[in-house]
Amino acid sequence: MNLIQAGGSWSGHERNCCFLNTGQTRFANVSAVSGLDFLDDGRCLAPVDWDHDGDLDLWLSARTGPTLRFVRNNGTDGHHFVAFRLQGTTCNRDAIGARIEVHCGDEILIRTLHAGDGYLSQAGKWIHFGLGTKQAIDSVIVRWPSGDVQQFSGAVVDQHFRIVQGQNAVQVWTPPERTVALATSRLDTVKAERAQRVVLRDRVPMANLQYQTFDGTTAEIPGLSDGPVLVNLWATWCAPCLAELKEFVEKQDELKALGLDIVALNVEAVSDENSSVLAKAKTLISEKLAFPFRSGTADSVLLEKLDAMQEALLSLRSVSGQLPASFLIDRFGRLSIIYTGRVTVAQLLADVRDLEAGGNAAQNQLQPLPGRWINEPNESGQVLIALTMEFRKRGIMEDALRFGGLAADVMSRHNVPTDDRAELASMFFDVGAGHLQDERPKEALRHLLEAVRMRPDWAEAHTNLGNAFRQLNRRKLAADHLVRAVRLT
Repeated sequence: MNLIQAGGSWSGHERNCCFLNTGQTRFANVSAVSGLDFLDDGRCLAPVDWDHDGDLDLWLSARTGPTLRFVRNNGTDGHHFVAFRLQGTTCNRDAIGARIEVHCGDEILIRTLHAGDGYLSQAGKWIHFGLGTKQAIDSVIVRWPSGDVQQFSGAVVDQHFRIVQGQNAVQVWTPPERTVALATSRLDTVKAERAQRVVLRDRVPMANLQYQTFDGTTAEIPGLSDGPVLVNLWATWCAPCLAELKEFVEKQDELKALGLDIVALNVEAVSDENSSVLAKAKTLISEKLAFPFRSGTADSVLLEKLDAMQEALLSLRSVSGQLPASFLIDRFGRLSIIYTGRVTVAQLLADVRDLEAGGNAAQNQLQPLPGRWINEPNESGQVLIALTMEFRKRGIMEDALRFGGLAADVMSRHNVPTDDRAELASMFFDVGAGHLQDERPKEALRHLLEAVRMRPDWAEAHTNLGNAFRQLNRRKLAADHLVRAVRLT
């Protein structure tokens, strides 16, 4: 799971394997000699006679680049083939599930027509038989999915035939003339890299963040900013970080013209208590760079909150494990874009313009092709629930309750799975019950009301809510909820 959360693959590196049928009880592994074991992280394979020369060529797909390869087969060496295309009439038109038997003397070759063939793969609808040195076909038997069985004669080697269910003869099919010249090329494997810029389809409120300025005071993000804010994490030993900060300084006028505020936070103080580290960071950013935006240090709480945001939204961990890292927050305090590497000022300016333009300008950057949504997805409630549960798991209850309240509000307007409602209700109930036990009925009341709103049929929640009202001397409401609890028991 850690590998997946770091942007890797379940296998990590899965080269293609090729096995040769030796006619014996075991196959021979000819992966290397065949040239098919590319360094790609392979996924699917589609065999098809692409050039109609009687042998199967291969389309290969991989998770890493190049994601698509075509491998042409020129190794016939005088061997023969026959291929059939089936058409059903009383069964499905593509005859999926049909079985063909080709009888050549004492040998019977069998193929079945599948809708899919292997993981993420789909072979062509032509059913191909490699005949080797056999030069004659005695008969062909088709067992249709509907249960009909037909026997055909007249098929010869090195030909393509169409077979229609219910007709008595095979029909010769002639491949079209082709003028496409396939030139040999070499495609080198490209190592997969983690995306360095992730635009969120649904902007979500940023967790409450506080940092320490280099003067020792506590400040908040976004704080007094009335425009977008970039939270930038850096370290003195990180060369890309310093280059990024230097560019921010050089092009500060362009950034400020768009109303962008930057908060550059050094992360070294979290793991190093040496005061010289803090002094070095302060000298570098304040004196050497003369950084014109806000700056300070990140503590473990702030980094934990950013980790939680990444974990819930992208399944990425360790926000400080790969520097620089930045988070773009819009003027309304919503997280919009995550940069997991260095961001150029040109990219940042373009992103800020899209944020300020509103509408779908930023969202359209998510789409690999031009177009529009047929049905606008509604996932905001699920995103807020994921954030709620992640912060709750980490014990950051202030933000968990904040996201939970937003999720509850969204969920009240949409159909939400029962399990999600129960999870949210449980969180509000636990906090409310704790306040009630500490004799803090006002705080308990706020959370228990949310629990009941999420689960109106929860007797224990009504009991605690009734007790909270009783402690506040609101006897009528207390009696209503206690009676409701009895009826639900």
